[in-house]
Amino acid sequence: MRARVLENTRKLVLLMNERMALARQIAAIKNANGMQIRDPEREAAVRRALISENPLINLIFEATIVEQTGSPLMDRPVEISGNRDDLFLVLGLFLCRPGIEIHGSKIPDSFVSGCSISGGHTVPSSGACEDTVDIGSGFPVKMEENRMTIFPDLIRVKNRCNSIRVIF
Repeated sequence: MRARVLENTRKLVLLMNERMALARQIAAIKNANGMQIRDPEREAAVRRALISENPLINLIFEATIVEQTGSPLMDRPVEISGNRDDLFLVLGLFLCRPGIEIHGSKIPDSFVSGCSISGGHTVPSSGACEDTVDIGSGFPVKMEENRMTIFPDLIRVKNRCNSIRVIF
């Protein structure tokens, strides 16, 4: 069953990557025709149409808009519930992107899986990095027993840095 979950997650990531590629093509067409690339009314309409009871889906959707526009549109913390392995998988999916290096010691296997699915990779070290995410400090990610809160500042860290040290 875990293999099926992983395969479904890979399919989701591929679909989201395809969505981002299409959005980039639309932006290029708008740019070539002198149109404004961002359309806040359209973004709000899409959000309303796709709002989900599943906060993970909402988080993934917000992350794709951020990737397309380069601006932090996530304006409030997002809470996700589940077991710790699932939460670390989600954090790996969300924090990582192609080319990013995540440095740390005692990196949970589920985080490594999420990171690799998103195109990033982990490095077992505590070397110097551009920024640090200290999960124990509670900001920009707060982990509790079976709940994780992701704050908007995590997007800025993700988009600004190519190497991040994560303290688990």
